[in-house]
Amino acid sequence: GGYNVHLFDEYGKELTGSVMTVYKGQKIIIQSDPQIDKDDYALKVHADGKDLELTIEGNEKYSFVVSSDYTVVGISTTPRYYLTLGSIENGTGSFDPQSGVNQVRVTMNDYVNVYITVPKGYALAECTAAYTKSGKDLGNVYAYICGRQEGTDKDILTVQVHSTFWDNATVSFRMAPSYRQSVDKSSFIYADSGELVAYCMIQDFCNRDNDGSIPYTADSALMVCGQNMIQARFCYNEEHYPSHIKIVGESTGKVYKDADVSADTVDFTYYNWNDEHTSMDAFTENVKVIATFDTESYQAVINTFYNGSASFEKEASVSQREYAKGDTVTVYVSTFPYYETFDLHIKDSAGNDCEFFCVDEESSDRFIDFTYQFTMPASDVSISADITLGPVTHTVTIGTVTGGTASFSTEKEVLSMKVPEYDYAYFYIRAPKSHAISSFRAADTSGKELSVQKGADNVILGEEKLITLRVQMIKKDITITGELVEGFTFTVDNSQFVYDDSGKPVAYFEILDNGTSQYSTEPVVVPPASNTLSGRFVYEGEYFPSHIKIIGESTGKVYKDDDVSADTVKFTFYNWSDNHASIDPFNENVLVIPTFTTKDYQAVIQPFDNGSASFEKATADVLTGNYAQGDAVNVYVSVPARYETIDFSVKDSAGNDCDAICLNQEESGENILFTYQFTMPASDVSISTAVTLGPVEHTATIGTITGGTASFKIDKDITETTAQESEYVDFYIKAPKNYVISSVKVTDTAGNELTVSQTDSLDIDEEKIIAFRVQMGDKDITITGELTESEPQPEPGTSDVHISTYEELVSFANNVRNDYEHYGKATACLDNNIIIAPDAPAWVQGIGCVSENKPFMGTFDGKGFAIVSLMVHNADNGALFEYIGSQGVVKDLAVIDCDFKVRSACAGGIAAVNEGLIDHCISGINTESQRLIKTIYGKERSLSSFNSAVNGTVSGGIAGKNKGTVTGCRSSAYVIGEDCGGIAGINDGIIYGCANNGPVGKDSTVTKRSAGIAVVNNGTIQASYNSGKLNGTLQTVAASIAVENNSDKIVDVFYLSANNAVPFGSDA
Repeated sequence: GGYNVHLFDEYGKELTGSVMTVYKGQKIIIQSDPQIDKDDYALKVHADGKDLELTIEGNEKYSFVVSSDYTVVGISTTPRYYLTLGSIENGTGSFDPQSGVNQVRVTMNDYVNVYITVPKGYALAECTAAYTKSGKDLGNVYAYICGRQEGTDKDILTVQVHSTFWDNATVSFRMAPSYRQSVDKSSFIYADSGELVAYCMIQDFCNRDNDGSIPYTADSALMVCGQNMIQARFCYNEEHYPSHIKIVGESTGKVYKDADVSADTVDFTYYNWNDEHTSMDAFTENVKVIATFDTESYQAVINTFYNGSASFEKEASVSQREYAKGDTVTVYVSTFPYYETFDLHIKDSAGNDCEFFCVDEESSDRFIDFTYQFTMPASDVSISADITLGPVTHTVTIGTVTGGTASFSTEKEVLSMKVPEYDYAYFYIRAPKSHAISSFRAADTSGKELSVQKGADNVILGEEKLITLRVQMIKKDITITGELVEGFTFTVDNSQFVYDDSGKPVAYFEILDNGTSQYSTEPVVVPPASNTLSGRFVYEGEYFPSHIKIIGESTGKVYKDDDVSADTVKFTFYNWSDNHASIDPFNENVLVIPTFTTKDYQAVIQPFDNGSASFEKATADVLTGNYAQGDAVNVYVSVPARYETIDFSVKDSAGNDCDAICLNQEESGENILFTYQFTMPASDVSISTAVTLGPVEHTATIGTITGGTASFKIDKDITETTAQESEYVDFYIKAPKNYVISSVKVTDTAGNELTVSQTDSLDIDEEKIIAFRVQMGDKDITITGELTESEPQPEPGTSDVHISTYEELVSFANNVRNDYEHYGKATACLDNNIIIAPDAPAWVQGIGCVSENKPFMGTFDGKGFAIVSLMVHNADNGALFEYIGSQGVVKDLAVIDCDFKVRSACAGGIAAVNEGLIDHCISGINTESQRLIKTIYGKERSLSSFNSAVNGTVSGGIAGKNKGTVTGCRSSAYVIGEDCGGIAGINDGIIYGCANNGPVGKDSTVTKRSAGIAVVNNGTIQASYNSGKLNGTLQTVAASIAVENNSDKIVDVFYLSANNAVPFGSDA
């Protein structure tokens, strides 16, 4: 509106501009324009989507506080207008509670308080508004009672009106009688201190708290006009909970609500629906809310205990009941009159003792009854008792004993005694040694028979024996009678027993005395009618039973003569008749002869590499044997004479080492035979041997070299050397410069031909030295070769071709293909860098030709110069060299900014297919710099654009397919295609001393496999590394060295772990 408003910080510094730096909590001062108030406008500040509350500072100054770290603040003006108080039906009012003010100035969305005096019991029924000038009726206006000041016969209501007017307006009110809602306090629960602990409150809709919320009250409250709901709130502590609510009309007695509530209820709302439940009706009478609370109950449980019983009822068995905190609980406990100790325990759920009192005690002939009481805590309780009883005695008497005498004393005749209930009564039988117990019985006064048991071992007293028996007293007096008769003897032959060094028996047999239920190694006398012999084998350690024989001493009859299983313990023999129809008495003394055998354990020799072992010196492969504990076991181990270490180990079944010593060591042909010995433990054993061998060396010999000489040293004449298996052997052939190699062969003593690779070529004066490499196998080898003088080459000049322009490079490629006889083995060299013009013809035909089988077999010497901006256009085999043959050499050459117009089936940064030697060549340039340089053709290019982009289905930074040797080369080129290798796509030859630091698989949408060195490796990779990035999609298989590796000839190869790729692919 063109007003002049300024902003200052709290220090008085004026804030200028549309963007100001402030901080959260900072106070901002606004200097308002006095003209705003004169024009009947008010200043508004809004931020974060809402109006800010301004603080009046005086002199047209206001302030506010920044509420967030970044606030968009708007300052505007809004018009003021007059709000006039109109008619008030059934009341009088003012905008000021102290004076009669009927008009105030307001702005849009202000809240204005009106103070209205009404008769007791009246409330706001309606608030309406109309524009003052036009008289336009605005209808009902949002207003509510936010406070009530009660008087004797009148109340002052505070009514808040929301001014939503755009012009001067008049508001009018209609006040009407209302009804009251109240709470029945008779059901409230109070603590002993008088504090309320369970009560109900209702929401007072005719009042507001300071924060604007509607308060709750436990007293009565006036309803708003038309109120049709009751909002109640239950308040209670942990010992009480709400259980019921009832809402009743005070005039009509109508029951609006009468229902149980859940124990965890807090807020409860009742809506006064009509009968059809289609609308809510306003209350037309005062209503009362009646809330009911219950006290939390806890469980008391009586646990079962011995020697008595307890109950919560005197005449009935009740072991579980619920009580409220503070209830007096009575427990009735009954026990026997002869109790010795009685301890009652009452504990709460935390294990704390509850105090209790004995309030009564009653006795009878059979029982004594106690009555205890305690006060129920705010917890479940557990009740138990510990009661011990005094002794109850009964009489035991010895009656008739035939064939011997009996007494309760070993020293004198005692035929009767008193014994406590459930105790044992011991009595002693004296009889001749030849007699045995036929029967003994104990019967109580009711005739019930009790079990008579053996109390102790027999004691021999001269010609007599003393037998100890016992019987357990139950609840009545008992009488003991018995009979002893002359019997026969069962004897064990102890000559077959096994004893340890101390004389203790460790394997023996015991006979069961059925009369005493005892086992014994001494002779046992049995009744004449005995027809069964029982016993048991006792053994330990390495011994076990193997046989038993039973013989009649008088008749010599063999009753039993059988083997027994090794795990037999108990043994029983029934003396069946011959027809097996009955079991007959023995009728004679019997001798039992047991036999024991030593237990064997198994020793097993585990197979191992680089040797063999056996339990027999003269017989190989005896790998298992059975031995007894303590046996000396020999093991014969044969290993090659070139062994380095031997580790012989014997372990028992628990994995413990058994001591073994080496008794002997002797030569046996090409092997050495060791004799080891150990002592067999009481356990199976496992024997293992670990042998490592020293290196195997074989001899390499240089045989006939026609047309030249050969040596294993470049500067010495060495025609024989040794090397270990799998080790590489280098040899050098010297010949006149005009000689070429016709063949080089390496054969082992079995006539097998080994692969030989050319690794370098060097011209010295009139001679040349050609380096070769072969990998040593498992036999001696011989090297032979043939060199022949090459025919003179036609012009140009000698055999040398000098290349200094792109046109001469194209001409040389065409000559190799079209005049292969003269140029297929030519020697060519670069005289300078060749930078190809942008409009030059594409490189359609590389040097050499695969389809016509015309490999380049000569030497191409780059002299350290570069070929720049080669544009390859060959769908089959794209590269500078299409095909390098087995005698071909390409060296000291850089190919930079090599691009492909089309994707080749096989592509390489130097060669598509290599079967010869690529030595110290560079593919691409390693830079990401965007710095612009001007080419000789006047075009500006970034340095990074000079990198090569090798594009093929199978592609490699140096060679697409390598079957020869790539040595000392580096690729920085982008390698693009399906199978992408940093050095080679497929390697069947040798990659030595090479590095890739260019990105592999740049065209990631089609890349299936990408590898830092070679996608597929069937040859040798040595002393090389990859630091280039491996690209692709989630479906791309990537490996830092090779995706598919089929060779173990990978030595000293490194890779960058930042690629997060394994060295070899999952299908390697």
